Amino acid sequence: MRALIPFYIIVVLLALFSSASLGQSPKPTSEMKPFDQYIPTVIQAVEDEIYDYNYQNKYFLIDDQGVGNTKPAKISIYILKEISKDGDGVAIYKLMPYGEVYRLFVVQKDGLVVLLGNPQNRFPPTGGSVLTVYMSDDKVCNFIQQWATKSYFTVDPSVSQWKLNEAVQRQLKRVGFSYRKYAAKHAQKK
Repeated sequence: MRALIPFYIIVVLLALFSSASLGQSPKPTSEMKPFDQYIPTVIQAVEDEIYDYNYQNKYFLIDDQGVGNTKPAKISIYILKEISKDGDGVAIYKLMPYGEVYRLFVVQKDGLVVLLGNPQNRFPPTGGSVLTVYMSDDKVCNFIQQWATKSYFTVDPSVSQWKLNEAVQRQLKRVGFSYRKYAAKHAQKK
């Protein structure tokens, strides 16, 4: 059974970032704190989700790669320079096959990052985490150029089974659900 993030956290996040998801750039306040120390955990959460949902082969056309290329792709990610004192933050990155996504996340007390929004729902314009195609180009550019730190994550289409297993275990710890485990369980029933 999939563990859900408490409803009040989602409501708070939507309230905090509703202006940003409507196309207004987030503005740091005194209630924010520097984020540099969390960049690796955000990247880990993004990579884990990609591997858990088996999206790694969807990145072959990015980074000048062609079909069948098994070279790992280096993908840009833009992370809000500051997070709220409660650990709420935002990142923009390419989540294939959907495209560029404006993604809300929460840094939990144990240091794990939980990405908000379900990839299976395809990030509709009414959610807190949305595809950037639903935002104005100016607002996306402003976020990337003024409010975010640029970093990179890597997607390996030839990812090892060990790394896949580790991603699944972290996803289970983060959100109590693994798409890879769910899909494997349902494939066995057929």
